[in-house]
Amino acid sequence: MKSYTAEDILSLPFDHFTFVDLRTEEEYQLATIPGAIWIPFEQIGQKLEQIPNSRTVCVFCAVGDISATAAELLCDFGYDAVNLEGGFSAYQNARNQKLVYLDYAANTPTDPLVLECYQNAVQMYSGNPNSAHFFGRTAKQAITEATRKIAAMLEIHPDEIIYTSGASESNNTAIHGFAYSKRRQGKHIIFTCLEHSSVSGTLTFLQEQGYEIDLVSIQEDGTVDLEELKQLLREDTILVTICAVDSELGVIQPIEKIAEILKEYPNCAFHVDATQAIGKIPFSFQFADTISFAPHKFYGLGSCGVLYKKSGIVLEPLIHGGASTTLYRSGTPDPAMILSAEKAIELAVQQYTNRYQQVKKWNDQIRTALLSYPLVRINSPKNASPYILNISVKGIKARLFQQILDWRGIAISTKSACSVPNTPSRAVYAITHDRKNALCSWRISLSHFTTQADIEYFLNTFDECYQEYKKSEK
Repeated sequence: MKSYTAEDILSLPFDHFTFVDLRTEEEYQLATIPGAIWIPFEQIGQKLEQIPNSRTVCVFCAVGDISATAAELLCDFGYDAVNLEGGFSAYQNARNQKLVYLDYAANTPTDPLVLECYQNAVQMYSGNPNSAHFFGRTAKQAITEATRKIAAMLEIHPDEIIYTSGASESNNTAIHGFAYSKRRQGKHIIFTCLEHSSVSGTLTFLQEQGYEIDLVSIQEDGTVDLEELKQLLREDTILVTICAVDSELGVIQPIEKIAEILKEYPNCAFHVDATQAIGKIPFSFQFADTISFAPHKFYGLGSCGVLYKKSGIVLEPLIHGGASTTLYRSGTPDPAMILSAEKAIELAVQQYTNRYQQVKKWNDQIRTALLSYPLVRINSPKNASPYILNISVKGIKARLFQQILDWRGIAISTKSACSVPNTPSRAVYAITHDRKNALCSWRISLSHFTTQADIEYFLNTFDECYQEYKKSEK
């Protein structure tokens, strides 16, 4: 019976082993080696049918104390079984020596200045902003000042800002709000296949309530077919909802042109999900009635969102009861979270040019390198946001390639983080009309925190994986 070190394991191809995790189910669910099978030590002999005999079986536990015994048992049953020295702890330590995060469209690390702002505010503002006493007034004043600063940076009015728990709630608030407040004027809504699930899921719910939902086509470059949009618009159309930048391809939509078309339909509102736009590309708030975004996409904290609502627009609230900063979203406002959002926006505005130029450099470098591979297809259009790059490798399903890269310590995403796994990308299918290509598509998303070393490690690892795949196909 052989023993392998974690370094030995990581130097071999992803599909060289079948891994068997002997730890507790709770530990297995929390974190494990990609593709590992969970079998408790005492059940090894009874669950042999779950362990394929076509590859070397690598058995591991927490620190390696019982896995050697399990490996010996499997050898007795005819398996080529090995033990992972040091167990899962050794694997984690070896993996952590080189980790590259390329999934910034899903979430970004909190900027230290944002975190410092939050921590200071938590300690400073302990009162409920809705309370009339000194502590409450102080907290409310801090929120008012932060809101004023956010409004100035975004070139909107403070009263047009609604704080939420995230972009998903902001999207729900806007779409439900328009649907219910305008239900006597019509029940027709238009959207695209590029929308986040918090938009498409909300529209599915409304469709079940009797609303009529139409899907406007997108063109080969991913932008909305404006002529088709004109044909779909009706007198009873009450809402058009379009993302400014989609999260899979990075397509930048012509928001101003869409707004110009909608001027001829005074009963139709325009909602824009700007989650992948704010802090990343130039964006104006003057063309839509409502706009959603979340600071955690540009180095702020999670569980915080913003909904812009143009002055004079009426929405039916999603959450009722309890005072807040606005009539349109009940609940005790969080001064620390709001102040941290203001700091994240401030940093995004101040550092916009440097961040953008750095990210564009990385995007161009990866594009140029990957275009040299015959089986690679770049799905993101050339004029997409440089923060997002969607590619496919012909013949390798996205989930498998994600696992292979994860095995090497590289984090990418197969689709947006909130999408259903193991299904074709709707966005990629819409622009390529190729289901197989859509199943093979995955997303790299970049940051100014990405380094040259990260890019080189990714490209070298990609080349190794690509060449291994080509050999296996021969």
